[in-house]
Amino acid sequence: MKKIILISISLLFTFISCEKFPKEKDLIGSWIEQTDNVFKAKLTFEEEIVYHFRPTSIDTFFYWLDKKQESLYFAPKKYSEDKSFHKISLNKKKNELTIWGLYISIPEKPSETVLKKE
Repeated sequence: MKKIILISISLLFTFISCEKFPKEKDLIGSWIEQTDNVFKAKLTFEEEIVYHFRPTSIDTFFYWLDKKQESLYFAPKKYSEDKSFHKISLNKKKNELTIWGLYISIPEKPSETVLKKE
């Protein structure tokens, strides 16, 4: 019985250590979308700015993290009231960032974008 409890606790700690809310320093750098599409979007995070490279455009946003909401917020660099927020998770073991709702989707089933750090 003790072995089962120890194994369960070990697995729980392994899962907790892999999936977590990122710190700003964890985001800094370039992340490539993991998809079968020919063109893969790219997010490049700097201190307060993120560049979103897509096939036809490059968008620039201010960003900030909200640990309490486990969300990443984007606001266009050009003055605008438009802001978006996205649930976010970092798997340090796989070096993967998952962002929900980055692309247009229905609220009941937000898109899930997985990116790998370059």
